[in-house]
Amino acid sequence: MKFKALFAAAALLAASGLATNAQTYIVDVPGMDYTIAHTDKYFVPGGIVSQMDKAISKHTDDTLHLANGTQVKFVSLGFAEKERKKPAEIRYQGKTYYVYARDLKFSEKNAKGVKDPLKEVDFSPASRELKYVDADGHEQVKLANTIDRHSEDGHNLYGFDNIKAMLFLLVMAYALLGLGFLFKKVRPIKYIMLTLSAFALTGLLVAEIWTIFRLGTDFTWWMDPDILPKKTCILRSVLLLAAVFAQFWSANLFQALIDYGRNDKTEFSHFTILVVMGIAFIPVVVGSYFLVNWITGYDSATADLDLLYKTWLLWGVIVFGVLLIASIIASALEYKWLGIVVGLFYTVFWIGTAAVLFILFAALIKLAIAVLLQFFVFAFLLKFAGSDFVKDMASGSSSSQPVTMYYDADGHAHNNAVDAEYANKAIAERKANE
Repeated sequence: MKFKALFAAAALLAASGLATNAQTYIVDVPGMDYTIAHTDKYFVPGGIVSQMDKAISKHTDDTLHLANGTQVKFVSLGFAEKERKKPAEIRYQGKTYYVYARDLKFSEKNAKGVKDPLKEVDFSPASRELKYVDADGHEQVKLANTIDRHSEDGHNLYGFDNIKAMLFLLVMAYALLGLGFLFKKVRPIKYIMLTLSAFALTGLLVAEIWTIFRLGTDFTWWMDPDILPKKTCILRSVLLLAAVFAQFWSANLFQALIDYGRNDKTEFSHFTILVVMGIAFIPVVVGSYFLVNWITGYDSATADLDLLYKTWLLWGVIVFGVLLIASIIASALEYKWLGIVVGLFYTVFWIGTAAVLFILFAALIKLAIAVLLQFFVFAFLLKFAGSDFVKDMASGSSSSQPVTMYYDADGHAHNNAVDAEYANKAIAERKANE
């Protein structure tokens, strides 16, 4: 008996030691106040089974909203085809949950020497592999365009302030165009408004191009059906469509204001620049590739990282420069000195619009698939599993499982930890003012 007691005590001490050494993480989700923790790993988007498999196998799931700043214990990293979709198994208040691993930030409270198992995982949405040769002649691979989601840069890219700034530029451009039409008979004011609106729209397009380059399809993270309710995603997709339409229509207003009062109007428009850019694009891209390789002496078999960066940068500058010059020449033939502003605006306009339309198409396809998949799952279950089971699935929980409630300092019940935390903040402010 003594031996068994000693053995049990030793096991308990070992377990407590492991728990003490377990990595501590804090929830940190850029652009949102919380992450959704699941009791069943199959319900984490990007997991190893489909929504149909989850429904048919009757998995049940309790969800918990973990507010930013919540401390959890990391257990293990799950599997997903994309690293940024990998689920992490965590322990919180004595229970096991599953969250996106990318939503966890290594805590500074970890003891010195404790390793961060997520440090080497690339959660970047649009990183790219660059192959180069090091000083010893060995081929190496370096990830470029990586993003630390928990850094200031990550929070800026995923924050709503970035989106608000773009909307502000779009509204400002429309206001300037409106002033231009209001004073359209006063040529100096008209041209000033045209120039300022062109710069505002160019700033908007450059911001879009840069954000899309950094985030890829995560540009529309704020309407992602994997992390947000589908109704919210549908509403925001409508708003995005309206913004894209307004951005596209701004070119028509810009063109109409330029042509107002001209007696020698032609068929020149922003579509003319699109044709010019389309004709020049392929020969420019191919020709500049060989030209840049000749200038820099680039050879994939011997190129180091510095030469690789210089080659790609020079190639991008030459392609954009030639397209811009072609657009300015075509615009100058029609508008003389104003062609510089027109050519610059339309060049950036079409590059930015093409990028936004591609991302918008990808986001809408993803949302449509998510909505249709949910519809087909419920239709299948209604036909083969019965209406009672469908009601259970629709409610999001099993009747046999208790509902977790969270209480604030005044003893009021809440459905999730986030609401309870907000209530506690309000209670603290109220008591401070009493």
